[in-house]
Amino acid sequence: MNFSFSEEQQMIRATAEAFLAEKSTSAAVRRAMVTERGYDPQLWQSICEDMYWQAMTIPEA
Repeated sequence: MNFSFSEEQQMIRATAEAFLAEKSTSAAVRRAMVTERGYDPQLWQSICEDMYWQAMTIPEA
C-alpha cells in the first residue's frame, strides 16, 4: 500500500504549515489558552474565511 501524501495533500500541508507558523506562534497559543474562551476567535475566523478548512471534508462533486 502507498501511504505517501498526494501532491494535493502535500500542498495543503505546506499551506497549513505556513499559515500556522505565521498566525499561531507558541506565544499566541499561550495567550489564547489563558483567556476565558481558551482560543483566539480571530484566528478561527481567519481559518474559516481565508483557509476554508471547515469545508475540507466536503467533496466538490
